[in-house]
Amino acid sequence: MLETKDSKEATNTVSNIGLLLRATGTPGVTAISGKASGFSIRSADLGPKPLVIAAKGERIAVAYGLPAANRALATDSAQTLADSPVYKEAVSALGSTPITGFVDGPAALDLASALIPADEQDDFLEAKPYLDKIDYLAIGSGASGELATAKLIAGIGE
Repeated sequence: MLETKDSKEATNTVSNIGLLLRATGTPGVTAISGKASGFSIRSADLGPKPLVIAAKGERIAVAYGLPAANRALATDSAQTLADSPVYKEAVSALGSTPITGFVDGPAALDLASALIPADEQDDFLEAKPYLDKIDYLAIGSGASGELATAKLIAGIGE
């Protein structure tokens, strides 16, 4: 989920991306409205649920399925990513390097499970016990003068 300082900016951004995709004839793109406005993308490669990009108020969500997008956009949703203990651990693990990306391990594994076709699951199921141990991936980068620093840290549980 992303937040903007202006609800019109959030809605216009999502709307313009959706219009561009539909204008170029991108298959599977459908406008959505209701609790939130935006668009969804359906593809056999994505599994049974659509990828949803939606805006409500100052929030923009990119989610797998409309229920997940609606939960992310709920204005009464008090917890943010910054409140998550796992996210805080990821930020701490990067030290002084600013975080530029975060992947929640269990959520990413659930998404991967849904996206891999049933007839191609053998290798995935073999790797899954090891992947289950990944709590998060933290990506950070920074620059000082001519020196650039990039870090990728995996939080591994027991």
